[in-house]
Amino acid sequence: VEPRPQGVKDYISFPKPNGYKSLHSSVWFGGENVEVQIRTGSMHRVANWGVAAHWGYKADKSCDWLRGIRDWENDDVSSRDFVESVRRELLGKRVFVFLRNGKILNLCRGATAVDAAFQIHTEVGLGMHGVEINGERRPLSYELRNGDVVNVLTGEGRPEVEWMRFCKVRSSRAKLRGYFREKQRESALEAGEILLADFLAVHKETIERETYLPSGDPIPATAAALGPYLGNRTQFSCVEDLCEELGKRRDRRLLRGVVSKALKVPLSVLEEREGKETPA
Repeated sequence: VEPRPQGVKDYISFPKPNGYKSLHSSVWFGGENVEVQIRTGSMHRVANWGVAAHWGYKADKSCDWLRGIRDWENDDVSSRDFVESVRRELLGKRVFVFLRNGKILNLCRGATAVDAAFQIHTEVGLGMHGVEINGERRPLSYELRNGDVVNVLTGEGRPEVEWMRFCKVRSSRAKLRGYFREKQRESALEAGEILLADFLAVHKETIERETYLPSGDPIPATAAALGPYLGNRTQFSCVEDLCEELGKRRDRRLLRGVVSKALKVPLSVLEEREGKETPA
């Protein structure tokens, strides 16, 4: 028997995208090339029956790539984009990189440092401020190569819109979009609270004088204090929804209308107080 070192293929350290694991080698025996495959019992079942062999085991990470398809079903994309993503990210060529603790990340070819960070954990991706590849600082747009050792630097970072251009993996883009949507919501909510509180402060005397609320009812001075007055009088069930909408639209007409209904003040009085030329 004569071994052939160049014939060794390690699919255990670097599994195929479909979960296949095995150690392949070949030797010369009796003048013929003989291929030898070495694998465990569970690896053999997968080799024979595919991911169905371990699909029922929820803790098994071997078929994460297929579960990824299921995680996409709620994404609002066309069928063409969905098929293209499956072809590129799950069935196309892969790139394998190492973390400092020795863990291997299995990513689609073309993945960047940003994709690696989000595959480690969402919080790692959102908190990263830099990356080291093979011990050297690299830009976040760095395209990963097989065998790279990745060290994600975290603790001081905050995602930037530019990162969307760097993402090649669908899940990374989805996490970034979710982050930016939430930040926009928070910004709109804060802006709406300021607009509403300012309106209540400026028109406090007018509201107290013109309101049809029962005598003795306190006139709210903050957005939170207005909440109980919304009830069935307006289209907003809670003050957070109102503030978010005000922050997005900056609509003075909407603001006057809601305050008029909630606090039972004639709309014409508020409009006259602000001035007919006030931008809506």
